[in-house]
Amino acid sequence: MGARDAYFGQLSALEITEALAPTLTDQRLSEWRTRSPRGFAFTMPALRGVGSPVEDASSQPASLQGFAAGSFGMLQDTEAVRGAWAETVRRAELLSPKVITVETPLGFMPSETSRRQVAWFARELAPQWRGAVSWKPHGLWEAEEVVTLSRELGLVPITDPFEELEVAPARGGTAYFRLYDRRGTRSRFDEFDMDELLARCSAYQRAIIIFKGRNRFRDARLAYTAWESQRALQGE
Repeated sequence: MGARDAYFGQLSALEITEALAPTLTDQRLSEWRTRSPRGFAFTMPALRGVGSPVEDASSQPASLQGFAAGSFGMLQDTEAVRGAWAETVRRAELLSPKVITVETPLGFMPSETSRRQVAWFARELAPQWRGAVSWKPHGLWEAEEVVTLSRELGLVPITDPFEELEVAPARGGTAYFRLYDRRGTRSRFDEFDMDELLARCSAYQRAIIIFKGRNRFRDARLAYTAWESQRALQGE
């Protein structure tokens, strides 16, 4: 309880990981929503079985255990995937995340079939959630294609804001940035990096910044402090 409330007081966003999500009961999700401060942003992953395959259906919620394991994941147009997304949306209503994240595995390769499956998901399932939905493929997808395809389909791409892409930044809407350890001669982010990061966020209505590196809490605090300073200068 204390550690969680301390986190709420020091940062402004929390990405719930796929490993953590199954351990969160309906009661816990509701508690996090009600105890988090105004403006705090949660993101949560789609249930395993939407984008990611399932090895054993018994690991799924009771309502989904009657489906064959092979009918889950990879954004397939199956009742199992539809059911897994419906359960995702039900849980999301308890937490009220700003974004639901959907990740596809290495085996979800760039192909016309995969693109059709992403388009089907974006058209048929994503609109069932009242907020933003992001897509992060793993594997051989080119970052520019992911960004372009996501925008065309109304999904939010998950990108590294410091990666130079040959596509112009979107204007308005939501950005979802994930940062790992800093590349280059300096191993850690500094205040100048945070100023540049915030400048890159300025094109969006909302920017969610998640640090995933070894110094993730320190980096997140640095970004949060820079953001607070910027708001103070702007008189907000």
